[in-house]
Amino acid sequence: LVVLLVFNVFAFLSVSDIVLSFVRKGAGSLEFYPLFMGLYLLGIITSLLVVQVKSFVIADINVITSLVFLIFAFFYIIYGFNKHYSNMRRLGLGLSIFSTAKLFIFDLRFLDAVGRIISYFAFGLVLIGISLVYQRFKKSMEGLGKETQV
Repeated sequence: LVVLLVFNVFAFLSVSDIVLSFVRKGAGSLEFYPLFMGLYLLGIITSLLVVQVKSFVIADINVITSLVFLIFAFFYIIYGFNKHYSNMRRLGLGLSIFSTAKLFIFDLRFLDAVGRIISYFAFGLVLIGISLVYQRFKKSMEGLGKETQV
């Protein structure tokens, strides 16, 4: 597992260099760099959870994968607002919708009643947090836009 993690860190850094070289050549805007790297990181984390961790730690990894997607969505939205990257915010919102749909359609049918209650509670808290952060940042951006117009 440690060797796999080290290899993925080197692969992440290599992909980072490749994406940066395309951005520097003018093939895309700087906004695409964190977008692609975020998607790549999400893919690496998902593959590690599904293949490696599932085999020896947790039998029901599906709900944990959905929760990891929601946590990534939360950070993508915050990063998108901080850097004013609209595509990153859209990725976060799309990922939150995807993970919630995955939870309701696929994951909950394999859980018992206690697991469902815990899942609903955890997802509810994360989704409320995403909504609060999104509204707070949106209001602060609207406030900045009004100040610059005056």
